[in-house]
Amino acid sequence: MLLAGVAYAVPNWRRLLRTIHAPALMLPLYWLLLDESPRWLATRGRRADAARVLRKAARWNGIVLDENALASLEKTNESSVETTREHTGETGPWRRLVRSRALMARLALCSCCWAATSFVYYGLTINSVSLSERKHVDFALNMLMEVVASLLLAMALERFGRRKSILTALFACGVVCVLPYFISHGGVSLGLFLAGKLAVTFAFNGLYIHTTELFPTETRSSALSACSLVGRVGSILAPQTPLLVTKGRLSGSDLEIVTFLTAGYLCPQSVYVQAALFGGVAMTAALLLLLAPETRRAPLPDTAAAAAALGRQQIAPAPVR
Repeated sequence: MLLAGVAYAVPNWRRLLRTIHAPALMLPLYWLLLDESPRWLATRGRRADAARVLRKAARWNGIVLDENALASLEKTNESSVETTREHTGETGPWRRLVRSRALMARLALCSCCWAATSFVYYGLTINSVSLSERKHVDFALNMLMEVVASLLLAMALERFGRRKSILTALFACGVVCVLPYFISHGGVSLGLFLAGKLAVTFAFNGLYIHTTELFPTETRSSALSACSLVGRVGSILAPQTPLLVTKGRLSGSDLEIVTFLTAGYLCPQSVYVQAALFGGVAMTAALLLLLAPETRRAPLPDTAAAAAALGRQQIAPAPVR
């Protein structure tokens, strides 16, 4: 939403890029301010560092830690690390991931979902400025949907589960991506478009959480990075969608090029292009998620064996309040 205001105030695209990227110069400071994950430190045998981070977190939150419990936790982590090393033979995390057929299949599944969701997410975002002449307002409304999606995500994932919430959002996104092209009223079409953006944002943010819970601690960050890497394929293809539909008019030899979304109101065949791309891709990702296990209320797996066993045990449903 702030970007829409900045773009309105700084219309020159070169100055706009300099303005919005200037804060990135402060990113190296995060290296000095952020601590490593205590769980990751513990699995690496750095139990003293893990205890230090836990004490720091407790101090920030005003919690008094039981030193005896912390010492017991350190011993548990130590035995867990030793057991992991005995079973893995000190091999690298990626080698252990590759050796597990279940985890490799899960990695491929998550990567496909990431690519599909990224394609729809960035495609809708890019085309949002073509909804009307008020491109800054339309873009701000789309960003508002991101805020709403984040709030809904925090409530839905724990109440309904990760997999069910995300695949429902993707399926709903696929449906509302097609409906605006059969409705001539601009206000209704805009509302459906915003609903689609809300749904795909919900799914995209949920994938971050669900993906990290599907892999063991030692490969969690690497698996998430690999899925994000494949997801960039979707974000690379998304900017090409405005070029897919052209509309010719009988006005001399000129060929009017219309955007991917506005073409839906002018060119009937563009309906099928939209349905096959944004709608079809979103629904395909929803179907793929049916193969992923549910991770709500399941403990985060520390080993490849524990991660592969996800979904085999029954998880108690969330209480109704």
